[in-house]
Amino acid sequence: MIATMAMAVATAQLHSSPAWAQGDTPAPSKVDRAADLFKKAKGLHTAGKLADALPLYLEAWSLHRSPDIAANLAACEIAIGNHRDAAEHFEFALRNLLAGTTADPKTRPTQGFEKAKREVATLRLQVAPEGAEVSVDGRVVGKAPIDADVFVESGARELRVALAGHVTHTQRVTTTGGGTHSLAVTLEATATAVTPPAAVAARKAPVREK
Repeated sequence: MIATMAMAVATAQLHSSPAWAQGDTPAPSKVDRAADLFKKAKGLHTAGKLADALPLYLEAWSLHRSPDIAANLAACEIAIGNHRDAAEHFEFALRNLLAGTTADPKTRPTQGFEKAKREVATLRLQVAPEGAEVSVDGRVVGKAPIDADVFVESGARELRVALAGHVTHTQRVTTTGGGTHSLAVTLEATATAVTPPAAVAARKAPVREK
């Protein structure tokens, strides 16, 4: 079942999970707290208490962004119909697997990811210049370059790209569930008023008394 699909992913505690790439290691106290929340959330998840498990998963995720937390959080989200967030978290889990991970731990998250993507739209964004802030429907998704896919609910979405010194770009995008939409945006530098040389010379010329 999808509700428990990621339970087999995290068979070890967060402190020692060789199948996963852990990335930046948070403070030990945060890891301990995340491990405790994760354990409680998994128990509730297994018991079918998804509404109680979800906030614990989310708190654990806020403390320690590890692939095992992401995979189980995503499994809970997809079970309650939150496909956009599930796709985002499954993608994180799969992207951060160590290169040597065997196929078996990848199977269930991969199946969940594919299921979630069928219900949402995928945006692939090429944005310039570097550092431009990208948001969809008011939610900031990152700064250029945007390397990962962006998952959104199907329907009419508003893309906004902004950077100081440049003209802000807004665009209405109609998306479809299961579809992939590639968009390229290059911001134009803000036009600055240029004073004609003759006017500058006139201002600098001394005033003669009559």
